[in-house]
Amino acid sequence: MTRRFAAPGVLSPNDAQPARARARHGVELPHRTPPLAGLAVLTAEQVAELAYDAAATALAEFTNERTLPPELVDGVAMARLISVSRATLHRLRISGMPAIAVGDTFRYRPATVIAWLEQRGSK
Repeated sequence: MTRRFAAPGVLSPNDAQPARARARHGVELPHRTPPLAGLAVLTAEQVAELAYDAAATALAEFTNERTLPPELVDGVAMARLISVSRATLHRLRISGMPAIAVGDTFRYRPATVIAWLEQRGSK
């Protein structure tokens, strides 16, 4: 009969038996580390400081990796940006909204289109 033992540092039912009873039955358990070995105890202030440092590091990495918006977008993206349908976007382009023809499609510069809309709305 093979006895199974828990991983090091994990208590098994045999650990609850007194050493004399284990010796009497001929059961030899491997050496186990105390259950709290390697456990760090932190104060609330230390946990808050660690969380603050981790958040600051993540935010710094995010702002450094942030990319610029694309210079040109297609009609679907432009319609989403200004919250209109593609049909309305087509009507706006026919009425003079700035667009760049690329093959058989049109591309838009978001900043230019938004400025054109603002100017058109203020007339």
